[in-house]
This record gives sequence, structure tokens and C-alpha cells, in this order.
Amino acid sequence: MDILYELSYLLFQDTENLSGKSRAYRTLRSIEGRLLEELTEKAGEDLVEKLIDIRTETACHDLLRCFLYGLQLGRAVSELGQSG
Repeated sequence: MDILYELSYLLFQDTENLSGKSRAYRTLRSIEGRLLEELTEKAGEDLVEKLIDIRTETACHDLLRCFLYGLQLGRAVSELGQSG
């Protein structure tokens, strides 16, 4: 099992679940959905599917990187607390 893939997948799943998210975030996701529908009509389903696949993959990488930065920050803060 690739733990980094699993972690990034779980983080991505969380962003896809709109329950508990702010109204602004839900509005943005709604607008994004409408734009993707419009793009599908104009550019075709195949192109939009490829775009979504790429965006999903990059989002997983971005979310994982943010999570790892958070861990680094938490560790640094913890070390500051221990030295003081």
C-alpha cells in the first residue's frame, strides 16, 4: 500500500465532500460545475474528462504537499515549545 497516495486520496475526498464547508466554498464549487458543463458543450466531453483527470491528479499532489508542510510547521512549533 502506498501510504502517500492513500493520504492524498483521503485529502482529495475531503475537498469533494461539501458538507461542513463554508457557503463561499460551496458557491465556488457550484460555479465550477456550471463552467465545466458549459465547457463540455463547447469543447467536448473527451477534452473536459482529460482536464478533470489532470486537475484531480494535481489536486492530490497539492493537498499532500500542504499536509506535509503542516506537519513540518507543527514539528517546528513543537521544538520551539520544548526549547523554551
